[in-house]
Amino acid sequence: MEIPEPNNFTFDSMSPLSMELQAAPWPPNYKPTMLPHYNGQSHPNTFLLSYEAMVGSFGGDTFALAKSLVMALEGMVQRWYSSLTLRSIRSCTQLKEALLSNFQGFQEQMITSQALFNCRQEPGESLQKYFRSFVNLRAQAAVKGLQIGPCAHAFALEPPQTVQELYARTSKYCRADNDLRLDRKSSSSQEMPNDFNRGIFVQPSAMWDTTSQL
Repeated sequence: MEIPEPNNFTFDSMSPLSMELQAAPWPPNYKPTMLPHYNGQSHPNTFLLSYEAMVGSFGGDTFALAKSLVMALEGMVQRWYSSLTLRSIRSCTQLKEALLSNFQGFQEQMITSQALFNCRQEPGESLQKYFRSFVNLRAQAAVKGLQIGPCAHAFALEPPQTVQELYARTSKYCRADNDLRLDRKSSSSQEMPNDFNRGIFVQPSAMWDTTSQL
């Protein structure tokens, strides 16, 4: 991986790292040839243990840990990093805590179709308790399928325990999502040509002057 020389430092105005952190010098001879990658599909603690060990093995310090992280992120985690407030990260510890708080809730337990099939009524278990357990699994499965956003983040911090709770808590997010989609649709229609907005469509044949073809 290419690490800039100290004398060639250029401040990145679009980075979430503070000016002080960006300007901190790289450790001498710090040139990591490889770093573990993280895409959010595993627990962030597992990634951080491997990442910190790898950076340390190449002679990196706490500044290098913070500045090298962007090179190890992929997919939705890299998009999350890019969405952080500009120049808001002032230390490696702050960046680590932000990563943990945003992604540690997404890997608590994989809910698959196999998990649903394995949900069986125990001997002596009431029908009510069994069906409640099955429905709760479905609620967890619905949360696991969400795209990264305000709703998914809220459920990652405090997962719903029942379908009823899922419906109650998602209602406000559904309304906000519907309003946003309507606003986007309205903005898109306003940008269309006036003839299109009035429902006036020109027939393809009318676009040609047939007399000029004679």
